[in-house]
Amino acid sequence: MTIMFSIMAWRCAEWFMHLEDPNAVQAGFVSVVMGAMTGAFAIWMGHESKK
Repeated sequence: MTIMFSIMAWRCAEWFMHLEDPNAVQAGFVSVVMGAMTGAFAIWMGHESKK
């Protein structure tokens, strides 16, 4: 799941970087995706450290 979420975040960043004139809504979308990735990674790391 973490690999798939990483791929999705990477593709989202690629999409944003290829936009000719990004607006605030698009930047907000990318920000939410990256924030969710950070949260998912933190939860995964916390779960791994308990083993």
